[in-house]
This record gives sequence, structure tokens and C-alpha cells, in this order.
Amino acid sequence: MNDGIEWRFGNTGYQDEDALDTGDVETFKKDPIASLARETCQNSLDARAGEEPVIIEFKVFDINKNDVNNIGIQELEERICACYEFEKDDPKENAILKAMKEYIAQDKIKILRISDFNTKGLEGIEDGTKRGTDFYNLTKGSGVSGKSGTSGGSKGIGKFASFVVSKTNTVYYSSKTKNGSGFIGITKLRSIPINPDDPDDTLLSTGKGSYGNTKKSLPIEGELKLDPSFSREENQYGTDIFLLGFDDIDDWKRDILIKVLESFMVAIYRGNLVVAVDDIVIDSNPESIRSIIYKEDFDKNRKLTGKKIRAQFELLEKGDAVKNDTLIINGSEVEIYIKSYTSQNENESINRCIAVRSPYMMIDEIGNKLGIPYSAMCIIGDNELNRRLREIENPQHTSWEINRLNHDKNRKAETKAIKNQFIEAVEKYIRESLISGEGKPIDLEGASDFLPDYEESGTGDISSQIKEDIEVKPLKRPKVNVPKTQKISDAGEGYDFDTGDENGDEEGIRVPHEGGDTPEPNPYPHDEPKDEDTGSSEGDKTILKKVELQGMRPRIAVTNKHEGKIDIIIDSIYDEQDCEIQLRLVGATDDKYPIEIRQAIHQDEECEIIDGRIVHFSLCKGERFVISCVANIDGMFGSEVIVNAYR
Repeated sequence: MNDGIEWRFGNTGYQDEDALDTGDVETFKKDPIASLARETCQNSLDARAGEEPVIIEFKVFDINKNDVNNIGIQELEERICACYEFEKDDPKENAILKAMKEYIAQDKIKILRISDFNTKGLEGIEDGTKRGTDFYNLTKGSGVSGKSGTSGGSKGIGKFASFVVSKTNTVYYSSKTKNGSGFIGITKLRSIPINPDDPDDTLLSTGKGSYGNTKKSLPIEGELKLDPSFSREENQYGTDIFLLGFDDIDDWKRDILIKVLESFMVAIYRGNLVVAVDDIVIDSNPESIRSIIYKEDFDKNRKLTGKKIRAQFELLEKGDAVKNDTLIINGSEVEIYIKSYTSQNENESINRCIAVRSPYMMIDEIGNKLGIPYSAMCIIGDNELNRRLREIENPQHTSWEINRLNHDKNRKAETKAIKNQFIEAVEKYIRESLISGEGKPIDLEGASDFLPDYEESGTGDISSQIKEDIEVKPLKRPKVNVPKTQKISDAGEGYDFDTGDENGDEEGIRVPHEGGDTPEPNPYPHDEPKDEDTGSSEGDKTILKKVELQGMRPRIAVTNKHEGKIDIIIDSIYDEQDCEIQLRLVGATDDKYPIEIRQAIHQDEECEIIDGRIVHFSLCKGERFVISCVANIDGMFGSEVIVNAYR
């Protein structure tokens, strides 16, 4: 056997056969370019050396296959052809292997170079045999990671994201460290017979192969120089990744920029990361970020992702509508930012909290729509909460999954409690911030559930002032047999009580009647002011008008959907002395039915309730009123809030 530099593949020992589509690669096929950007940036941040920002460069270039003789490309082509011949009758792998064979037969090959700077490089590359080093784990480990603490990556499979966007399933790693430099090639193909000329010998090769030095596949000394425009300077440590046969799908640059900004906005904004995609550079200069994320076509294919990116940026900018605090959760610090929106810009809200953990990588999202438009972000520092959550991240680092600790029930229970405490604290802060109105004015109508239960966790109860247990009865559709009256308009306008003639012929108007005649009954008696409220006397032709207060768009927040507990939130634009609140259930059609309010508290004081309505309270212009109520309906429901004033 040649003991020099060549491609080497092991054998399976008559055990499992390796196919092209293995689980470690399949993990990243859903969104390959985005996965590549996320995983490479994460690995480079983990390798940061010193205080200077990590710089990552994505650069595409072409090579002439016949001019390159230091990466074994001719031998690789032969191996791909052998894989195709062995498996060409398989309907699943035939098309993939045929495309690989045709691509590598071309004279020109496209390569993506990913280089990082201000990192320590792949420690261990000078030797290549020491277990536990970065180089060993990257090139010889599968599911092996030496990362601990709060490192962004710890599953040991993120490296496979690179293979997904290579048309040859081949990647070369070159690194320069303070102890030396070297490079190695890794390919992930499929098993083929070790002895193809002996049909009785079923021994197969492994699918994974290495292009290295000696039979131990050690790194080749020196830097790999494939890009004619690039060479590292003296003491410029870092790692270069070369993807052979880069699959430059449409808008690949935009996809990388979007994923980097979505996943690492905090790292970029705080000066920990700089990313260059060809000639586009993103750094901590707000104008650098702003010039990209507010372009009209920036997020044309990823509308929600674009909103998340802009929301993170605006939260970090700490504008007038942003509230920022530090929460202490089980001894761990969590920064939290929240921004509220008005009806003019509510379409920019994401209605959730983005969760970021050290080293400033977005992991998960918390919460859901609250009926009030908002965007929020929490940042977990280098602490115990961070370490606990890192243990239960999925391989893509996009969610926390408590069942990953099923092997250790005690650890699972402890971590679940810590996770739920974190979720509850964030949810509570968001609820109370929005309801207290400590940000800018909020203007949104409609009702929606508050934050949902999370891992069997309660969400707390904003209406804690209500102490009594109230029996909740199902809503009954009212049956009212009355003469036909004016229908409530689509705009939600109520009845206008005004001057009528002495016979009381106009509907909904309370006037005295001569000769003791009884007026026709009002079909909606709850809309009728009491005699003592009107101040009318015998012979009066006008009384107080009951007028719906338009333009405020009051909101409902469900604080306990099982007990009918809600908060009614009103940002008043009026000064009124005598008001009432009604709730109406909105059905699947245009039908609207009254919801009975059974109990209501405002500023620790009981509100007066008559016939299921809150009555006789005042409003002050520019102030927010939050009334905690118990209604005769549970679960989720569509509703409208009607605020009337007597004038």
C-alpha cells in the first residue's frame, strides 16, 4: 500500500453498509445554505481568540480541474464513478450518483471558501492523532464534540452541514494555528466492495474517506491554497473550509445573509462577529446592518424571517418604544427587551420572544400572540441556565427538547423545572410590560389567548386580585322576541339615544309620555340608561345620550381561559365621567351576543356591575385602564369590547 498522500477508505468489517443519505447529513437537507451559514459561524465563534471580533468570509471561485494536483481530485473522480457503477440500478441513489459523476467530469469546478480570522484555528492539526482536539473531533469523530460550558455547538454533527451543499460531498479543511498548519480532505460517499473482482467476498468499504498523509490519514503539512486571490499572512490564525463543487442555488448570498443575521444579530451588533459574503460586509456599525435589512427585496422569500431580523435590530437599538431589563432567574442573568407597536406599525411585530444564548446565537422562540402587538428578545449569559439549556438543544440548535434527558430522570426533572421557570419569568415580564403600557401607546383590537402553557407549565395569573372561585357556566344563546330594530353596524356603532317626540316613537329614546301611555319596549334594555342617570324630569324633551366612544379600540387579554378570567385594556383618548363597558361574543356569522361580566376589579377596587355590564366609571385622556374581570364564558372566543359614555 502506498504510504504517501492519497484518498483512504476503511472497511466495514462485514458490518453495516454506508449509503449516501445518512442521518447526520439528512439533518441539514431541509435548508442547506442556511444550515451551512449557521453552523460555520457558530463553530468560528466557539474558536474565538482574544477580544477582536471573529471575521468570517464566504467567497466563491472556480478552479480548472486539470490544473490542480494537490487535492486528489482525479482519484476522487474514480471513486465516485465506482460508487455509481456499484449502485446504478438502485432507484434511490442512481440519480444522485449520476449527477455527482457528471459534475466532477467537468473541467471547471466551483468552490466555496469559508475562512475565519481572529480564531485559534483547529488545535491539534499539527499532529492529527490526539483525541479530544478540535482537529480530531472535526475529522475523525461522529457525534463527538470536545465543546463544553456555553459553546454554541456541542453535538458534534454540525460539520455535516458543509457536505449537503457540495455536489461531490467533499470538503477540505485547512487551518493555521500558533503550533503549525495543515490540511485534510473528507468525503462522504457510499460503501463499495473492497475486492470487486471476487464476487464471494462481501467485505465493503466505509462511505467516509480521507485525503491525508500516511495510512493513518494524518493532516498534510502546510496550508491548502486553492483560491488564487487568498493567502494567510504570518500569524494570521484561523481555518479555511473549501467545499468542492459548491451548489450555488439561486439567491445563495441572500440566504446566507438572512440566516447569519437571524441567528447572530446580537453577536454582530455587539461587535463579536463580522461577516463578509463576497463584497457584502456586515459589522457592528448600525448603518451596515440597516443598509441590508431594510432593502425592499431583502426578505422577498422569507417574510417572517425578515421581520424577526428587523425586530432584533430595533430592540438592540433601544428606541423610545423599547423597554430593557435584566431578570435574575434561579441565579442566572437574562437580559430582556420588549417593544410595543401601534396600529400604524403593528404589521412589523413578531408577537413572540426570540431566545438567544451565549455566544449570542438565537436558539428558540417563546410565546405567541397576546392580542397586543409586540416583539421581544431575551439573551441568556454565560451561566448555569445557559449550560442547562445547551444540554437539551437539538442537533440543529433551533429548539430545547427536554426528552433529550430521558436517560437521566433526575437531571431531566431538574432541567425541566429550570426551563419552565425561565419560560414563566419571560412570559410574565412580557404580559406585565404590555398591560402596564410602559412602552409606547398600543392600539389593537381583537382578542387572543395569552402565552400558552409550555412543557406543562402554568403561565401565571395577572388577575391575582380576584380571590373567590367563580362558578363558570356555559354561554347560553339569548332568545329575545322583540320588534325589529336597527342592526348593529359593521363598524361596531351602537344605538344613539337622542331627542324624540312626546309619544316616544323613536326606538331607544327614553322620554316622558303623556297620558300614561306605555312606550314600546327597548329590545336591548342593557343599552338603556336608568332614570336616575338621566336627570330628566316631567316634560323634558332631551336626556343624556348614550354614545359609543370610537377610536380607542380596547383590547382583551385572556389571563385564565379555564376560569373565564380576562383583562380589558383601554388606552383612553377621552375625558368622560360616566361610562360603561359591554362585552359581546362574535359568532361565526354576523351574530353578536352579550357576555356577562360577573366580577371586575380596577386598581384593587371592585367595579359596579349591572346586568353583566361594568357601569359608572370615569376615563381620563392619555391614561391606560386595566380592568381584571371574570366572565360567564371560558375557553377561547372572539369578542368585541363596547365602551359607552353618557353625555
